[in-house]
Amino acid sequence: MRILKITGLLLCLGISFVTAQEVDYNNEIYTVKNNKVYKAGEEQTEQLTNAAKEEIITRFNRIKEQEKAVKKAEREEEKAKRKQKKVEKELKKEKAKAKKIAKARANLAKAEAKLKKEQVKFTKQKEKGKIELDDLSKWDEKLLKLKEKVTKAQRRLKRL
Repeated sequence: MRILKITGLLLCLGISFVTAQEVDYNNEIYTVKNNKVYKAGEEQTEQLTNAAKEEIITRFNRIKEQEKAVKKAEREEEKAKRKQKKVEKELKKEKAKAKKIAKARANLAKAEAKLKKEQVKFTKQKEKGKIELDDLSKWDEKLLKLKEKVTKAQRRLKRL
């Protein structure tokens, strides 16, 4: 936020001048190149007083400094934006990972509940004597598959 305020202020100051090499002094536009002052393409360094030359060059240097500050603020703003995007991307990854872990836990709980339910059902029917020998092998297969599902769900959860 602070960077945006500084950038706005510097842009307002920078816009008041035409270009980096042009300086407004006494309602006349002078151009500065290599510490020489030009007016309408003609060198005016010798015709101007020392105070006027120094004022024009000082204004020129101030404009250059303002432009450098604006560019620096823009670079820092871009850097802050890139950093913000990186943080948002990391947050998105963390959320996705948390979602996968929650889903894996839910699948594990579901598999364990189903195994327990079928084991209770098997035990009750066995106690009542309703399970025959050929049904016993089917129940063993069923319970074995459910146990495998539980172990598979546990492995998936550990991987995450």
